[in-house]
Parts: sequence; structure tokens; C-alpha cells
Amino acid sequence: MRGNTAIASLLAIAPLLALALMATGGCVGSSQELRPAPAPPAEVRVPELKAELIDEETPLPDGRVSWSTRWRLCWGPVPGAVAYVVTTITPEGVGPPGETTDRCLVPLTVASGITDRPGARPSGSRQVDPMQQLMLAFTVAARFADGTVGPASPAIPLGRTYP
Repeated sequence: MRGNTAIASLLAIAPLLALALMATGGCVGSSQELRPAPAPPAEVRVPELKAELIDEETPLPDGRVSWSTRWRLCWGPVPGAVAYVVTTITPEGVGPPGETTDRCLVPLTVASGITDRPGARPSGSRQVDPMQQLMLAFTVAARFADGTVGPASPAIPLGRTYP
């Protein structure tokens, strides 16, 4: 009878022993220690950051001209990056991690319209609403295969050229 009591006692504490083993990673008494994930390389900021305005005109069948001004934020590739995180900054603060792209380019149309003749509009820098420049800016950072993200670039206001 006494053997049955010992087995019953062991069966009663078995779930607690299993939890203890899981909590320690099964390494009870092991000299193995947990190590933090390696940090991304210190120099992973996106290189060759550039922002530019591009004016385009397209003749229409009726003789008028469709025009647009695009703003492009471009950068060079970061070795080891699998994607890039583009984050929007507004007067309310930095948005959540933004759009992820595998391209080194973010194009946005900042002004467009139709005119009666080619060249009959101001250049792109004068077409961009000054309020847009105050209201929106963007940063870009490299994302690596292990999920880490490098440091963000300087904030580049929408519509401004850089450097």
C-alpha cells in the first residue's frame, strides 16, 4: 500500500515539475545562459538619401496640357536589408511603423492640373503647398531578415529637396 501512496504523490506533482522544466527551457542545472539577440550593425542608416521634385507635362488630344509635380524620396540599398520601413511624421508626432517596401524609392504626386499651353504653370517647387511641407515628413530605415530595424534617416519634409 505504501508504494501506491508514493506513486500517487509523484503523479500529483508531475504537472508542477513539467512547468518548472518548461520555464527554465529544460536546462535545469545547465551552465547555458540566455543571450540577447545580436544588435544590427551600427552603420545601417540608409545611404545616399535624396529627395527631388520632378515636373512632367503630357499633351492632351484637345491641345491642352496635363501637368504634374512628383516628389521622390530615394536612397541606396543597405547591405543585408530585406525591406525598408517608411514612416510618416505629422504635427501630432511620429506615426506607427509605416509602409514596408522592397524598393529604394517613395514617389508621391504633390501637385497636378491641366493648362492651356506647355510651360504655363510655375515650376514644381512653387506648386507644392507650403502647408504640406509643414504637415508631412518621412523617414526611412532598413529592415533585416531577423526582424530588426536600423536607425531612421533624418526626417525629410514632403515637397522639399534633399540634400
